[in-house]
Amino acid sequence: MKFDEIDQMSARERLLLWFGGYKPALLRKEPQEDRESVAKVGEAVMFATGIATINWGIAGWTYSIGHQAPVRIAAAVLAAALGAIMVMVFDRGFLYFADTVNAGKPIKLMVYGACRVIIVVGVGSITSQAVMPLMLGSEMEAQSLHMVEAAEKARLADLTARHDVDAQVAAVNAAAEEIKVRQRAADRLPADIQSRLASARSCWSSYSTRKSVLLRSGRPEEEVRQSLSSAASRCTRKTAAANAERDAYLVQTRAQLNRALADKQTKADNLADTHAVIDAAVDRARAIETESYTQRSSTVLLNLLTSDPGAFAKWAIFSFLMLVCELLPLIQKMQAGQSLIGLRRASSRVIREREERQRMDQSEHDFDISVAVSAASRQATQDAMGNPSVRAAFTEVFAANIAAYAPTEAVRAMMRDLEARHVDVRGFMHRYPQYAAIISSAWSEAVRQTADLLSRGMRAGSVHEAGGNT
Repeated sequence: MKFDEIDQMSARERLLLWFGGYKPALLRKEPQEDRESVAKVGEAVMFATGIATINWGIAGWTYSIGHQAPVRIAAAVLAAALGAIMVMVFDRGFLYFADTVNAGKPIKLMVYGACRVIIVVGVGSITSQAVMPLMLGSEMEAQSLHMVEAAEKARLADLTARHDVDAQVAAVNAAAEEIKVRQRAADRLPADIQSRLASARSCWSSYSTRKSVLLRSGRPEEEVRQSLSSAASRCTRKTAAANAERDAYLVQTRAQLNRALADKQTKADNLADTHAVIDAAVDRARAIETESYTQRSSTVLLNLLTSDPGAFAKWAIFSFLMLVCELLPLIQKMQAGQSLIGLRRASSRVIREREERQRMDQSEHDFDISVAVSAASRQATQDAMGNPSVRAAFTEVFAANIAAYAPTEAVRAMMRDLEARHVDVRGFMHRYPQYAAIISSAWSEAVRQTADLLSRGMRAGSVHEAGGNT
């Protein structure tokens, strides 16, 4: 197969290779049959990316309910992009490392695969929470209504017991019965009072009868009245006493009736206040629960799954399908195994690691030898310095070096001194230009004499050194 034939890849194949974890440019020289397994796994990654994009987009749209349409669209787009990026980053990295891992080191790959599965399950649970209202919309709506009603019933019973409503209702009913008793007591006089009133009426009836008899007998009315005055007085006393007892009884019973009415009103007001407090608490809780117990609520979903086997089966099947779709790249990679491209790259990496390790070992070996040689040389030098003849030889060599160094150092010192003094001379000439010619001539002469003296000194030293050597 020619290289120019291998190098030709379509845009679709380059995209699939990229999703498969490789840069397409690195695989241009690879045979097409070796690239095919990577492209197949790349198709699974592309499919999983599309599923994650849809799920995350639905999640962004669902969780942004209550906002305006542009905000919800932006949330859906951002969530979809985040889901796609997460799948591409995790799966592409996993596939590359899984394909190029050394066969002798599968532990890291297994750990990464387990972490990837955990991440998929965790993220999938979040996205499925947003997708479930589409799958279980009617069931979750009915369940949310049932939960709201059950919560209201339980809350009403709790508030009733907490505020002791039953006792207050019983107190109001008892006050109403007390009013009835007092009303009956006010409407019907006691038997003793009725007896006294009847006795008074009977007394007056007897008085009237006797008076009528006497008047029919022809006796004068004044005489009859006088003869019956004691009876009239007795009847008057009886009537006054009976009326007094009746009036006292009526005043007492009406006072008791008024107190019973006031007590009932107080208890009824207290009961009304209690009902107002309970109604306010119920309304406030109902508003919160109506907002919370919706199709997006995880509480509603969990309650539905635990109470409705049909909804649980539907949720389990859909969640399993979503999990399989998102784990499809890992499943397909396990089926495909390591590609020849990955095997070659893993082998090449092992070879380079061995070469680098060999170079490191050789470097450490050379360093150990260098250290040993330096130690031996240092010990040999110390031993040699203990020999007088060696020390004398070193003294002669260093003396010759110093003698050779002296002329050049003297010239350098003179040049530094001349340079400093030349600056001073030029400054003096600028300050006194009328003496510039004399100063320049004198300075030139002084420099010439200094050079002659230095030259004679060096020649004398060389002659003296030569004479000493002879």
